[in-house]
This record gives sequence, C-alpha cells and structure tokens, in this order.
Amino acid sequence: MAGIGNEEKDKPRTVYFMNELLFYVQNAKNSETKQDVVQKCTEFYSETEVENAKAYLWNKCENYYSEKLQKRKAPDKIVKNVVDIVDFVYNLDWNQCPVRFAAIDATRVPTMVCKTVNINDQKENDLCMTNVVRELHEMKKQIEFLTKTIHILTKNHEAQSKDSNNILSRNETDGRQERVKFADQNEVHNSLHNKAHSSNSQTRTPEPWNLVAKRKKIIMIGNNGADNALKAAKIVYKRELHVTRLTLDTTAEDLKAYITQKGVTVITCEELLPPDRITTTITYKSFHVTLTSNDKASVDKLLDAGEWPYGIAVRRFWVKKTNDERN
Repeated sequence: MAGIGNEEKDKPRTVYFMNELLFYVQNAKNSETKQDVVQKCTEFYSETEVENAKAYLWNKCENYYSEKLQKRKAPDKIVKNVVDIVDFVYNLDWNQCPVRFAAIDATRVPTMVCKTVNINDQKENDLCMTNVVRELHEMKKQIEFLTKTIHILTKNHEAQSKDSNNILSRNETDGRQERVKFADQNEVHNSLHNKAHSSNSQTRTPEPWNLVAKRKKIIMIGNNGADNALKAAKIVYKRELHVTRLTLDTTAEDLKAYITQKGVTVITCEELLPPDRITTTITYKSFHVTLTSNDKASVDKLLDAGEWPYGIAVRRFWVKKTNDERN
C-alpha cells in the first residue's frame, strides 16, 4: 500500500489545454480506428485548423515523443498532417504524459463512437471543466482590475488636462496685460518723440538733397575710311573650350583637324587626364582646346550643338585667375 501511495504522489499533475481537434483525437483513441479518425478530421476541420493543432500538439508534448515535427507539402497536405497527429496521439504513452486536451465549443467536435464509459475519464473531464471555470473567474478578476485601472488613469488625465488649461489661460491673461502695458509705454514714448521732433522742426530748416548722376564712359571709334598712316589692329577673338565625351581612340590631332575645318585656328589642344592620373578606368576622353579667329561668329559657332557629332559635350573652359593676374 505504501508503494501505491508513493506512485500516486510522484505522478505529475495533469494539465489541460483547449483544442477541439486534439480533444477529439485523444478521446477517440480507445473507441475508433486510425483510419476513421483520419477521415473524420480531414472532412470536418480546415487545413489551417489542422496545422495549428499539429503545432500545438508538438509544442505541449514534444518532451514525451521521439518523432520531430515535420512540415508537410502538397499534394494531400491536410491528410498528411492529420496522419501525423493521429500517430502521435495513438503511439504516445499518456500515463507518462500529463497533458490533456479539452473542448470549449462542442459544435467543433465530430461525433464520437462510445463503446465503454470510463469513470476515470469522466472524472478527468469534470476536473477539466472545473479548471476552465477557475480560469474564467481569474480572467474576470483581471478584466475588472484593468477596468478600474483605466477608469483611474482617465480621471487623472482629465484632471491634468484641466490644470494645464488653467495654466495656459492664466499665462494668456498675464501676457495680454503685459502687451497692454507695453503698448501704453510705446504710446507715451511716441508722443514724447513727436513733440521733440515738432519743436526741432520749427527751429531748423531741412537742407535739400543733391542728386548725383552716374557718369558713363564714352568710347569713340573712328570711322574714316580714307588711306592713312595709322592702321587699326585686327580684333582677334580667343576662346577656350572643354570638349568631352569623345571615344578613347580620339587623338588631339583628330580634334584639331576637325576644328580647323570650321575656319578657326587652334593654338593648343591638350588632353585632360583624371586627377589620379590612372587612365585604365576612364571610359571617354576630354580635351582643353584654345583657339582664335578674326571672325567672332566663327568662334561662337563652335558652341552650337549642330556643329558637333551626336553625344559630344562642349562648353566654355574657364580658368581661375590668380591674385597677380587680377592686379
């Protein structure tokens, strides 16, 4: 008798979890075959319910079962998952596992075939319902506590909002009084200033303003066409261009020859290299071209897009002058 008492004392306490599918499989174990249970679960439950029940079963009872959780794939995914659940429940030694499953919604449990009535199972079901009722009471207490807490917090928030509104209204009143006081001081100051200004204007006559016109530089250009000993030098128009987006096989001589065809003299044509002097990474060439011509239109024409092949970029090349050059 002592041994039996110790065994009952060492037996782990039964724990109940809510799941209708697992409740059905666990209770149908002793009265129905695997094939019948698999067929009923496949027809009664959805694929999502089966997957959730399978994951729930492994989560609660994996310490008492040697097989690992396997993720099944189509086709017949739901059937394979149901077979895994049934094999788990039918092969597990429930005398060693304290986990039991209960159903809250009886409409979500298929009809079971009852061959025998086990008094111990009835006691476990009664105990399960007792635990459910106890948990519902605890949930009710927690809900009441949370409701009271929310009510208290709401009252505190309303009181703080009321205090802050009173402070803001008091500050607005004080600020309005300060603005009125400041406006009165400005009015007094302006009246005194106007009086002093009127007294000074009576004794002093204002002096008139003198308008100074800006002088323009006048340049005279001679236009006598007769032969004279003096000759005017020809105007030479000089431009510096930055020509870029040229292919890698383009040389300075090629560019110089192209510009010379336009009737413009090229003084220098220098290839521009990258700052790091590494030419293996460049994808196009750029040149600094200095050119002159007596015809301004010929020089300006090189800045026309129609004078260059498609894709080549041309712009003025500006050189930053030093302080000595400026002076």
